[in-house]
Amino acid sequence: MIERQVQPERVFKWENLEEAGDFPLTVKMVRDAKALARPHSHDFFELLLVVSGTGNYETPSGEYQLKPGDIFLLLPGQVHGFSRQHHLTVYNILWKSAECCFDLQEIENLPGYHLFFHLEPNVRDSTRFRRHLNLDREQLAFTQALVERLHDEIKVRRSGYRLLARSLLAELFVMICRFSVRQNPEDNDLLQTARVIHFIQANFSRPLHRECLARMANMSEATFFRRFKEATGCSPKEYILNFRLGRAEAMLRDTSLSLAEISEKCGFCDSNYFGMQFRKHYNITPHQFRRKFCR
Repeated sequence: MIERQVQPERVFKWENLEEAGDFPLTVKMVRDAKALARPHSHDFFELLLVVSGTGNYETPSGEYQLKPGDIFLLLPGQVHGFSRQHHLTVYNILWKSAECCFDLQEIENLPGYHLFFHLEPNVRDSTRFRRHLNLDREQLAFTQALVERLHDEIKVRRSGYRLLARSLLAELFVMICRFSVRQNPEDNDLLQTARVIHFIQANFSRPLHRECLARMANMSEATFFRRFKEATGCSPKEYILNFRLGRAEAMLRDTSLSLAEISEKCGFCDSNYFGMQFRKHYNITPHQFRRKFCR
């Protein structure tokens, strides 16, 4: 597939949003001509919900027609635009990743989290928008009501609005995860890949073999390798190594555990191999990292 050269005419910065204020979360409702936008990108996350009407969603790989119930995540730096709308009404939930308002750890453990928030945005162009989440009428009504409550809390700013807004955003994320799993059939390869990623992250300290992960995904090893790389951009082995190194980095920063203990807890076969891989990845040894960043 040949990608069209769609370049952003503007890069929106969080600090320049009039709606943002001093709270790292905001909601915009736009309709009709105001929903149109030339190709652009931004340095924050955007969750887009189509409430009514139709319009074209433009990306470097093509144009896709939006319809009521469409909901998807736009990552920082993704070039996109909207054109040829017909009575289009959308809600944009915008937030800064570094100040996401609440602890995502429990939500990251939900089966649909990796599917919606990580895998689908990565494969959206290659699958030509066929695997995004589309809410049915009941789900859309529930989600719209939830988003409108979030919008009103942030706009009116009554006492306690920050706490309530965090709670509403968390509820929204949980429901999206649930809807994502319900919509996809059991044999959907993207859903199976998401479940394998969930298993990897929950069991990263244990030996993890590609043949076992492929069986878990109900795929041959060759198909699993291909699907996993399409969805994540790296091989299963590379993903496991990168995740383990990320956990090791956090342990070096936040604990006084020895390198041998960290190596064992992060699933490395021995501390020498851990040190070699850490240096290769971060261009610094674990000892040097701890001295530099953990004073």
